[in-house]
Amino acid sequence: MGADPWADENEACEEGGIGAGDGGDVELEREARRRRDQFWSEGYREGVEEGKKATVQQGFNRGFREGAAAGLAYGQVRGAACSVAIFAGQVPGSSRWATPDS
Repeated sequence: MGADPWADENEACEEGGIGAGDGGDVELEREARRRRDQFWSEGYREGVEEGKKATVQQGFNRGFREGAAAGLAYGQVRGAACSVAIFAGQVPGSSRWATPDS
């Protein structure tokens, strides 16, 4: 996990400094454990949320690209069909062409 940021304080307690000999060692250890668990849980939740945001953003980007490509293709096909419908009847022999329902 890395270096212990509280190493100096832990050594002072073990050597008889802060909190030593007054019966507070158990209380200090309990408080340290509680805070470590609390911060670990908070860090875990924040990490999960950040991961969700990154994943959702990637999914949106991918869907947007795919949707734009599909929309462009649909627009081109629809435009071609409308062009055929407009010119139907203007060209000799085109009366057999069916006009699309717009």
